[in-house]
Amino acid sequence: TRLIVTCIAQLCLEVRVRRPEGEVHVELVAPDGRMVTKFSLMHTTDGLHEREATIANPQLWTAETPFLYRLHVALIAGGKPLQTCDVHIGIREISVADGVLHLNGAPIKLRGVNWVPEDPNTGRTVTIADERRDLELMKKANINFVRVAHFPPNRSFLDLCDEMGIYVFNPVPLSHFQSNKKNDPAYRDNVMARVRSTLRRDKNHPSVIIWGIGNETSPSEFSLELGRLTKEIDPTRPICYPLTPLSFRENYRTLPEFVDLYDEHYPTTVELLDLAQELDRPAIFSEYAHANALATGKVQDQWAIMQAMPRLAGGA
Repeated sequence: TRLIVTCIAQLCLEVRVRRPEGEVHVELVAPDGRMVTKFSLMHTTDGLHEREATIANPQLWTAETPFLYRLHVALIAGGKPLQTCDVHIGIREISVADGVLHLNGAPIKLRGVNWVPEDPNTGRTVTIADERRDLELMKKANINFVRVAHFPPNRSFLDLCDEMGIYVFNPVPLSHFQSNKKNDPAYRDNVMARVRSTLRRDKNHPSVIIWGIGNETSPSEFSLELGRLTKEIDPTRPICYPLTPLSFRENYRTLPEFVDLYDEHYPTTVELLDLAQELDRPAIFSEYAHANALATGKVQDQWAIMQAMPRLAGGA
C-alpha cells in the first residue's frame, strides 16, 4: 500500500498473484470496526492487480493517536477463497517542507533512543512480551522515537510500534560496511538484495517513518546507489546516511538532493547551534549523548536546542 494523506486519503493497492485465474477482493475496516469500503482489484499484466480507493475524513495515525485500519485481501476463484491476508495499516504522511520534517502536515520532533534486541538472561533471544515491555517503558518516559540499531527488527516489534504509537528509524542492514568492501562489485547484488527485501517486508508499517542507509560509513558511489534504489522503491519516506562527526563535516555539503535528512552522530552543543543556522534540510542525530559513565548530562542542553530550532528534528 502507498498512502497519501490530505483531507482525504488515497489508498493505492498493488497485489501480485502467481496464478492466472482468480479475482482479488479487498475490504477496508475502520479502527472502530466500521466497514469503510470494499472493491475488487483490476487485473493488469504479469499477475499484477491494482486499484486506487479514496477514504474520506480518515483517522490519521500518529504516536499520540495510533489508529489502525484493517485491510482484508482475498484471492477468489470459482467462488471460493484460495488465500486471504489481513494487515493493519495506518494512514499518515511523512514529508519535508521548508527544511522541516512534518507528519500529516505538522512539524514533528523525535525524542528517541537506540534499541537493540537483547535480554540479560537470554541474550539476543527476546520474546514479544520483552519487546512490549521495552516499548511500554519508552512510552512512560515520553519517548516517541526508536532507532533500531543496527539492522531491521523482528516483524513483531514493528507491529507493536504500529499498535502503541512509536516512530521508527528502520535501517537497511549494512552497518559499518567496511571501507575496503563498499566499492567491491562482488558485493553489489547481495547488498542491493538487502535493500529490496527490507523495504518489501516493512513498507506497510506506519510506524516506519525513516529509512537509514548504512551506519557510520563515509558515502561512496555504491552507498549512494543504494539510497537511490531506496527512493525509487519507496518515495514516500525520507532517507538518511548516519555519519560520524568527521565524515559528516567532510561530506554533508556534497550529499545529493535525494538524501532528505542530514544525520550526524555525537554533535557538540556548539555544532547543534551552528547546524541549525546553516542547514537547508532537516537534521536528525540518530546517536547523540552516549551514556558512557556519567556523560548523559548534556542531553537536556542539546534537546533544548533541538526543540527550539525547527530544522533540528530530534535524535536518539
